[in-house]
Amino acid sequence: VQFHGVVTDEDGVPVSGALVETWHAAGDHRATEGGLPRCDEPTSTHRNNAITDRQGRYNVRFVPPRALEYGAAPFIAVSISVRGGPSRLITRAYLPGCHLAKDVLLGRLPAERRQALIAVRDDAGFRFDITLSPVNGVVAGTSGSKWAP
Repeated sequence: VQFHGVVTDEDGVPVSGALVETWHAAGDHRATEGGLPRCDEPTSTHRNNAITDRQGRYNVRFVPPRALEYGAAPFIAVSISVRGGPSRLITRAYLPGCHLAKDVLLGRLPAERRQALIAVRDDAGFRFDITLSPVNGVVAGTSGSKWAP
């Protein structure tokens, strides 16, 4: 399946040369004490990466993940690294579907934060746009909602 999107800065300018890494988190994926998503990289599977082009676009192929436990929604872990920026930003991209309503972590988030973590199905696969913000970190998602990991 194609997983793609655009990385922009907070003014909507495409960010070229950003490293976007994706993987299935196969380890401890519970929320941190502060309620933010966590991804356990050392036990990850299905790793992929891409460098954004001049238009800020990235595109990777992946095998759709499965939920790691009953009541959890499947997600792709996403890491963004930009030269001259913070060392690394990590978020999640949940796949759309009815299973999202049962996910414990998503259920604890406010609606705008929850929506920002859900990829959108399109003709190419799944789209997940990422907006980098120097003040808040990263704003992930396709709805324009603000969420900083």
